[in-house]
Amino acid sequence: MVTRDGFTVDWDEPGEEGGTVVEVTISGLVTYYREDGTTEIDGYEVSLTNLADDGDAAASQSNLTYFLVGDLRVTLRRVQTISYGLGFAEGTIRLEVSRGVSLTLEEPDDE
Repeated sequence: MVTRDGFTVDWDEPGEEGGTVVEVTISGLVTYYREDGTTEIDGYEVSLTNLADDGDAAASQSNLTYFLVGDLRVTLRRVQTISYGLGFAEGTIRLEVSRGVSLTLEEPDDE
């Protein structure tokens, strides 16, 4: 169950290659309040960026505060940057892999 109290995203730890960073994006719906006093429901994203690729990342209560109860989309993106030389030229290779999952945000149970 995913609640506003937060949750942890887990993934397989990388090999020895290093140079990999992780970004977690959480997408869902929020209520926007307009200056005229009306409300509008629209999409919203929170990104946790430049995370160490150590196997998990936590989405805290502050990251989830504004999302409405219901569907969330969580996307994990791993990016590895490698410097490469061919003798006559040098360059950078950027390898990016992403995976998204759908979750349902629920109200926490009162204890």
